[in-house]
Amino acid sequence: MPELDSLDQLFAFEDYSESELLMILHDILKRDNMTMDREATQTMAQYIAALCAAKHLNRASARTMKTLAKTIAGNAHLRAIAAGARPLPEGEAPQATIIGEDVASFVWNENGNSYRRMRPIGFKSCA
Repeated sequence: MPELDSLDQLFAFEDYSESELLMILHDILKRDNMTMDREATQTMAQYIAALCAAKHLNRASARTMKTLAKTIAGNAHLRAIAAGARPLPEGEAPQATIIGEDVASFVWNENGNSYRRMRPIGFKSCA
């Protein structure tokens, strides 16, 4: 087996562009029967642009888009439940439109903190 330093080929992988990352996010959501409306798409495009600009954090990847999609879907499900949506039978995938409210927590700030937690859900105090 040849040693790594004896190989004469170099493999360079270019970073994804902002538009490619947004397309990846759209595709992941589409697999889960979800689509983003215009406001949500614009918010996420701005968030992804900030993510790409902060190259030193190494967060602009397809894996990050998968994590974002999971969080966005969770936000949409919580919104639907709060609006009184009924649970679907097991194995049935919901069809949903992601709106601005579902992605409002994705705000980039100068400190590199990229996600602002939404208000927690829980039971109201009876006291």
